Amino acid sequence: MDNNRESNENKKLRAAAERGDAEAQFQLARLFESDPESISPITIAESIQLYHKAAAQGHIEAQYELGCYYAHSKFMQPEMNEAFGWFEQAANKGHAKAQYELGKCYAAGDGVERDQVIALDWYRRAAKQRHEAAEYQIGCCYVNGQGVTKDLVNAQTWFRSAAKHGYVLAVCRA
Repeated sequence: MDNNRESNENKKLRAAAERGDAEAQFQLARLFESDPESISPITIAESIQLYHKAAAQGHIEAQYELGCYYAHSKFMQPEMNEAFGWFEQAANKGHAKAQYELGKCYAAGDGVERDQVIALDWYRRAAKQRHEAAEYQIGCCYVNGQGVTKDLVNAQTWFRSAAKHGYVLAVCRA
């Protein structure tokens, strides 16, 4: 009985996605990813296609997920120019994880010219939303003088904040 209900729910989700519903496209893409039995080149391609459809309609999470696929997927070679573009779209709409990823892109010069000042700005935007890894990176920027004047006191403040918010790497530096 549960399998039939689940199957019917999936059919409804697929129908909504085919009608162009961005949230349904996003959820269906996530569904493909969540079932390890179904992961294949076909489902990965289908998932990416659904993310693209949702992202093209402005779905922020889909834009972020596409950035992650292009930057970090084990199913394809990194395409950092493409990843940067998707992270940028989501980051400009206030997505904290995308803001952090965009900061990493600027810090490393991945998909964009390297710029530590801009990287720090994106880390700060993410940190305002309590993104603990961004807080940690800001601390590292202060320790290393990347995009900002070296300031170990300020670095400690950021490391403590990251540790307080649960970022394990920050605990030993706080």
